[in-house]
Amino acid sequence: MIEQPEAIEVIKRVTPVGCESDSDGKIELSIGGGSPPFTVIWLEGFQGEMLYELPKGIYTFQIIDNNNCLVKDTVIVWQKDCCIDIPNVITPNSDGFNDNL
Repeated sequence: MIEQPEAIEVIKRVTPVGCESDSDGKIELSIGGGSPPFTVIWLEGFQGEMLYELPKGIYTFQIIDNNNCLVKDTVIVWQKDCCIDIPNVITPNSDGFNDNL
C-alpha cells in the first residue's frame, strides 16, 4: 500500500493597511497537509510564511513541499475603511491646512 500525505492547505491571515500611504500591512500563512518542510516563495521576491510592513496590493506566493508538490495562490492586502489623519500641529492662519483640531 502506498500512502500519500493530505493535500497542502493554506490559511491566510491578513492585517490591512491603516491609510493609503502606509506600509503597515501583514500577511501570515499557516500551512497544513503536504509533506514538510515547506518552501514559500513570493512572486515579489520575498520568502517565508510571514510578511510585514506591506503596502496595499496583491501578493502571489507558491508553496513547495518535500515531495515537490506545488500550490500557488494570491493574497490581497487592503486598506481599512476608515482612515483618520490627526495633525500633531495646529496652525490657525486660515490657509486651509491644520487650521482646526
